[in-house]
Amino acid sequence: MNIYFKIMAAILFVFAGSCDSTKNTAKNEAKSTEMKQTMENKFINEGYSKGLLTAKRESSCTFIILDEKTGAKFDPINLEEGKFGDFKSAKNEIVYYKYRPLRMMNRCTEAQPISLEDIKKGRN
Repeated sequence: MNIYFKIMAAILFVFAGSCDSTKNTAKNEAKSTEMKQTMENKFINEGYSKGLLTAKRESSCTFIILDEKTGAKFDPINLEEGKFGDFKSAKNEIVYYKYRPLRMMNRCTEAQPISLEDIKKGRN
């Protein structure tokens, strides 16, 4: 009887501990979501647009930004200059960007050319 009681106590202890870890995980996820929302609000308030940066190696556009709000596709012609950091390995990366539209011929048929004024990596 004594061993049975010890085994049951050990099982209850393990399950009780796992419930706390589930609560902590939920709290951490909520905090992470809140931090992402705060960062997004900060960038949007500063005049940035939110989009999805995708590398298009097979196209004449090296990168395309799909604007989240309007669905427009942009060809950032000055992203490769290096002044914005390393985006060469970008594959479907969330970015916040400021840009100027350009009045020039499109390099590719699928996107409008833009000149980036600033770009920051978001959190996926």
